[in-house]
Amino acid sequence: MKKLYTTISAILFSAALTGAIVNAPLSARTASAETAEGSPAINQSLVLPDSYEEYLPLAAPSSASVSVNYTAIADGNAIYVYDRTANEYKKYEHAENAEAKRNLVTKVEFSESGELYFLDAATNLYKLSPQTMTAEFLNFSCSSFTLYGKAIYFLTISDGHSQISTTGLDTLNDLQSYKTVAENLGSNPTFAIYENTLYFTKYEEYLLRQNINADAQFDIYHFKNTVSTIALNGNIFACIDKSGNFYAYNYAELDASSQNATIEPIFKDETGEYTSLSSFGEYLYAVEGNAVKQFSLETKNFTDYEISSDSASQNRLSGATDLHLSGNRLYIADENNRRVSVYDTENKTVLDPITLPEDFTGASYLASTQDTVLIASDTTALLYSVNTAEAPLVTLQSFNGKLVGAAAVGSVYYFITDAGDYYRLPTDGETYELESATKKNSYSSAHALKLLTSDAYGNLYIGAGSEVYRFTETEFMNEANSGTAILSDLPVNATKLLVDYEQTVYALSDGDLLRFSDERKTFDLAKSLVYSQGAGTPVSSFAFGIEENQTYLLYDGNLIVATDELALPTVKTIPVNKADENIFAQAEAVFSVVTVKEKTLIVEFDMSLLSGAEHFPYLSHFLTAEPLTALKIGETEKYTVLALLNKSTNAYETYLALNAQCEKLDESEYLTTYETGKAGYLSNTVKLYKFPYLSSLLTVSELTKSAEVTVLGEVRFDYDYYRVSVKTADGEITGYIPKPYVNDFDGSPQAPQNKVLGDESTDDAIARLAFLLLGLAAVCILVDFLLLRKKPDEDSDD
Repeated sequence: MKKLYTTISAILFSAALTGAIVNAPLSARTASAETAEGSPAINQSLVLPDSYEEYLPLAAPSSASVSVNYTAIADGNAIYVYDRTANEYKKYEHAENAEAKRNLVTKVEFSESGELYFLDAATNLYKLSPQTMTAEFLNFSCSSFTLYGKAIYFLTISDGHSQISTTGLDTLNDLQSYKTVAENLGSNPTFAIYENTLYFTKYEEYLLRQNINADAQFDIYHFKNTVSTIALNGNIFACIDKSGNFYAYNYAELDASSQNATIEPIFKDETGEYTSLSSFGEYLYAVEGNAVKQFSLETKNFTDYEISSDSASQNRLSGATDLHLSGNRLYIADENNRRVSVYDTENKTVLDPITLPEDFTGASYLASTQDTVLIASDTTALLYSVNTAEAPLVTLQSFNGKLVGAAAVGSVYYFITDAGDYYRLPTDGETYELESATKKNSYSSAHALKLLTSDAYGNLYIGAGSEVYRFTETEFMNEANSGTAILSDLPVNATKLLVDYEQTVYALSDGDLLRFSDERKTFDLAKSLVYSQGAGTPVSSFAFGIEENQTYLLYDGNLIVATDELALPTVKTIPVNKADENIFAQAEAVFSVVTVKEKTLIVEFDMSLLSGAEHFPYLSHFLTAEPLTALKIGETEKYTVLALLNKSTNAYETYLALNAQCEKLDESEYLTTYETGKAGYLSNTVKLYKFPYLSSLLTVSELTKSAEVTVLGEVRFDYDYYRVSVKTADGEITGYIPKPYVNDFDGSPQAPQNKVLGDESTDDAIARLAFLLLGLAAVCILVDFLLLRKKPDEDSDD
């Protein structure tokens, strides 16, 4: 039977972000949960964001300061201090004058010695130890301050009079030590110190500078908008205006300009939500809305580093609704950012997102094939190419009712609606035509359709009420087929279904992740990978594949954690169960040829690494596009071991398929057994193969040229083989040799034979050839004679 080796349609089931602070990225935090005795440790890691420091839900941050080992953030009446050496946050709550809301912390700043100073709304100055998180009131009052070396520069405003003064940090209570540096600056000036120079504003419009060791002041620039905050670092001058807009200038240009000049900023962000600035290392730090952002002096732009719960940064999320894993791509419906974020789980990088149209809201469901990604809301589904996401390939809106689920098998998408309608979207890559089927009488009103997913084998699963039904693709669109009920205790408020490699069902319900195997198990999803995450943090979605034991959990729409707690079965951990012993044993092989059904999951493995392995050495997996014929060389309790010649590469490949998906062919299709063996001789040195499968891994012996074998039969498969037996010193062995290497001539010189041409016993063909040659010879002699006897020409001088 001719082997059907087809083009295969692959289905892919299945974190390096930088959280730069100072000059180096922070690595992802990995935690180990407590486990029962004898159980393996559970590993968890942050995915988005990838650092513990960056995920901190801030309500109303007012100021931030960074040192070598710490980051401090004022948020309302609280101060959060992140310790980089311990990779943890600590919290201090300021309770002074709480009734009058004068306990709000307005500014924080680290001193040169590493202590944290802060100012509250009552203009009181405190010192906070980042180690013990205990605060000390310094009996000192000011409107604002900054630290430089061992000195404090502070602003006081009284009866419309403002001035900047300075004193040593150790002489704060000594009124005689104060020195006025600048005064008569207007109602609300701001100031900063950089490299022995004090920079300050006057009347909130004019920028001046003054050396801290001199009294002379120099005008620098006249701002067109009033300024509330300034900061300098390197050659970057940054400021925030009264409207909350951020501007960064080349300081040299400002300093060289005249008061009436107009200098364009090298960067601006006019969102109107900026409130505070500070600097450290090669960065500026700005408070914007509920986040602390980092501005790079090198790139002259904001980096991806951001301390907040949600963010519009490419490496962050805001109100995400769903996760979907396809191969090594994790798709995230990033609803508030109006995009689908894409995370490469293998390389741990964030890829370019898919930007959604302005009028598309409520991204609730994700599905994908090898080439496309589908994003669905209640009423609309958008299909994008995975290679270019500039615009959708097609927009689907002709659904009856609201979509409650979407899934993909191979290159085909499937949908269900709350009206009881089923849809199928096949495509050839150019045309998209939605097909529908109605099964309104399939389930009662108490079993309304609500969830849809697929498994690795091409089956579809529907959640309806408390039931879960399984369908083949054909059954799904058959209006008379209600599928096979496989589960009856699905929570009625379940929000997502997934099915693992062994066809076990998982569901998400009220933030709990449930597994429906022999016993229903609830997984504890309360983790501690970020400061605020705990038992009260809801899980919005989850995703996993069939290649890795990694489950991705989406918390509160903004945080993704990867965990191996579910101990998922995978294509990389299929147990060998001693199948290799039979395959590699010296005993005579037992093989057959099987037909593998269409839409069968095939797992490719590395035959060269099989011997002695605990698991089949995984290479890849795919669904067959149509039936194929393969050589069966072994099996386990669940899987058939297959060998197949890839004719495009002329190399053998080895696979696993479920036993139920493989049907044995009649032996007469490929095998002929001789009643009596016949002698044969090898035309060359050749290996004796255990199976009709040309692999040096499966050889019984190596035979020399002219060796005698007994031909027992022949196999017609990828190549034509003889089944032969060979006598050795250890006994008789059996195996397979390609037919061209065996003939009935042993290679020794033949004895001479006398034949009388034309005799009755002479072979007619030989006789005819001899007479033909003799006749041709006679003609040649006659021609030569005539040429030699040719008369000379009469006119010749010869």
